[in-house]
This record gives sequence, C-alpha cells and structure tokens, in this order.
Amino acid sequence: MKKLLPLLFCAFFSTPFFAQTGTGIVLLTGPTHTFTPTTVDSASSFDFQLVNTVAIEQTVLFGGLNAPFALADNTPQVVAASDTLDLSISFTPSSIGAFSDTLNVVGTIFGDAMLVVSGDGIQVQLTWVSDTLQFATTAIGQTDTVALSLSSVGDGTAVISDLQFSNSIFTVDSAASQFNIAQGTTDNLIFVFAPINAGEFSETVTISTNDPNNSQIVITLLSTGISEVSGEVCDLVWTVVNSPFTLVGDIVVPEGCSLTIDPGVEVNMGGHKLTANGEFVCLGTSEAPITIQGGVVHLGPGAPALIEYLVYEGWGGDVNVDSPYALLYT
Repeated sequence: MKKLLPLLFCAFFSTPFFAQTGTGIVLLTGPTHTFTPTTVDSASSFDFQLVNTVAIEQTVLFGGLNAPFALADNTPQVVAASDTLDLSISFTPSSIGAFSDTLNVVGTIFGDAMLVVSGDGIQVQLTWVSDTLQFATTAIGQTDTVALSLSSVGDGTAVISDLQFSNSIFTVDSAASQFNIAQGTTDNLIFVFAPINAGEFSETVTISTNDPNNSQIVITLLSTGISEVSGEVCDLVWTVVNSPFTLVGDIVVPEGCSLTIDPGVEVNMGGHKLTANGEFVCLGTSEAPITIQGGVVHLGPGAPALIEYLVYEGWGGDVNVDSPYALLYT
C-alpha cells in the first residue's frame, strides 16, 4: 500500500485541469464568457466543447440564446458516450450597449449545463451643434477663424481622417485642431477663412471620420470678403473685380513677399501708408491706369518695384522712392 501512494499522488496531479460547467452534459469552459467589445454590425465568436460524460449515447438539446447571440448550429445533436461536440457562439450587436443571455443545454437521458454570455456593442459616434459655420466679415489679406466642436459620445476614439474644401480660401489650422477625439470628450477643428477676393461665399468642407453612421460630415462655410485692408500682406494680387481697395490701417509688404496691383484698380488710402519692403508691382495701362490716392507710398531700400501708368495723388507728400529698381511712369 505504501508503494502505491506515490503513484496515485502523481497520477492525480498530472491530470490537466479544465474549466467546466454542468452535470452529465459538461461544457469545457467556465460558467460565464464575456466577448471582447464588438463594433456594431460586426461579429465576434467563442469556440468551446461539450462532453457527454454519461456512459450511453444521448441527444443534446439547445435553447435560451437570442440575438445578438447565436449558436452556430442549435439543432439537436447526437453525442456518443464520453464523446465531445464542438460548439461556437457568435456575438453580432446591431446597436451600442451591454448585452447578456444564457445558453441552456439539456441531455435527453441525463444531464444539463448553462453558460452565461455577455458582451458590449461599441461604435464611434460623433455629434456636433450645427451644420453651418458663419465667419466674420474679413478684409482681403486678413483671416478669421471659427471652431467646430465635435463630441465623441459613442465607444472608442473618433478619428478625423481627411478634410476636403470646396474652395481653397478655407483651410484648417492643423496645429490648433484635434483629429483624434477620445471617447466621452469634446474637441475642436479650427477653420480659417482667408479671402483673396471680395464678395459673399457659401462653400463646404467634407470631414471624413470613422463613425459608421457619419463617415462623411458636410459643413457649410459662410463668409464675406471685403476690399478693406490693413496690416501685412503677402503674395496677393489686387484685382479690378475687387476694386476699389480701401486702407483701414497702414499696409506693409514684408521682404520676400509681393503685392501686385492689376490695371484699372483704385486704391483709397484713407490717410494711411503703404510700405513695400518686398516686391511691388503696379503695371497699369494707358487705357486702364492704376490710381492711388489719399496716403503715402514708401518703397523700401532694395525693394524690387515695377510701376507703369500709376496715377498717384499723394496726401501729404509724393511717392517716397528708396528702391533703385523703381520705374515710375504716370
């Protein structure tokens, strides 16, 4: 007897341990199973085995599961004595939320088992207040910004993957905007209006997201550009369609930038000063001269300038020309 004890001890502890539930009909799994969070309208599955521990063949019946859970085959199955049966349960949520149900298994001769299954249906969901953004009236060469607040009220991080504008006078301030919006938070996209022409504008931005119900969000952008200018201007063309241009403050063309004034344009300076440290091009024609009146034009040292058919009516002085490249024709 003493010699048998070590053998029995080794045999007992070398037998693998499996989680199981049930009597007679045994499921080789724990009494509960939780699916990984599953995106709405997609599926997750759980595979496991059933064992008929009764020493006789019997039929196994299944019941209890309803959508969004489903047994791959819920028809009665004949299982031989001490044999196994492969089973698979799918979880296919059609909406956001927490779900739970119970699989009931019954043997026609002896035995039964239960398995409680649960899972969360998840889905990125974005909300926003308005489909229209109104910008302030903005002078050509200046900018205005408006924020669009987006809230992630579903499950998971909302991702803004692309922005398409119908007109390039609108852009997004990437540095100030958030393109990944964590679950339960609100962040902003900052849009910029930079008019290059006067007039009223009604344009759109199309926002691509990973929200399956709002994969493309279209926002209307309303704005008005006017020909009142001040401050720094860079790489702009003042066209006759936007004429006359009215200065509401001093204008500076920085070094490395340019300002081109097209034939026929009128500039009312309102007593302000236009300083060109960058390229200054005023190429009027005899039929359509450029007219600048009511202020001072200063061409900085070394600033390249091309001037033809410019009618300048200086207010408080004539054109102050420091540029050796200036060609003046009136």
